[in-house]
Amino acid sequence: MNQRQEEILDAFVRIVARHGVNRTNMRDIAQEVGCSIGTIYNEFENKEALIDGLFERTQEEIDRLLKNLSVFCQASPEMRLRRFIIGYVRAVNIKMRQDRAFTELLKEANHFRHIGIKTMDFGKTVRGKVIGILADILRLGVCEGTFKVQDIPLTARLVLDAFTVYLIPFLTIEREIDAVVHDAEEMLDLIIKSIRSR
Repeated sequence: MNQRQEEILDAFVRIVARHGVNRTNMRDIAQEVGCSIGTIYNEFENKEALIDGLFERTQEEIDRLLKNLSVFCQASPEMRLRRFIIGYVRAVNIKMRQDRAFTELLKEANHFRHIGIKTMDFGKTVRGKVIGILADILRLGVCEGTFKVQDIPLTARLVLDAFTVYLIPFLTIEREIDAVVHDAEEMLDLIIKSIRSR
């Protein structure tokens, strides 16, 4: 991506974070950048191309978050599970409050008016990555004798499903983040008790 494209995409991301994808138009972006609408179309074929850029950036941001949350040296599997789940719930809730586009992507990108027939299932992509990390943590816990789990992939999916209620915008966005995180911690305590080997 060239510098002008980055500048336009940056402007698109800022405006969408405030107003959402469907309420952002090329005129808004041109005003934010300080250029003509034609300049934007010279760099991006259409709004769908900008949405693709937004999707890629958000995916990269989530990938960095998941990587940071899943790397814990010298921590027990139980502590890794706690840090990952609670860190993920907190980070997603903060991001939902700060960035309307992120919230829209979590809901379902297919509802964007300009998306055409392309499928962009951000939630499904993130879910697969989170389940993979949870399975790794559970596998380590089983190997070290901390957890007793018969079916690791199934348990990883069920663990994530137990926290979905803390990641749904319309169920959490009106609540204080600390209250959401507290409830998630209580749920995690129940789950850890059920999978501990002792």
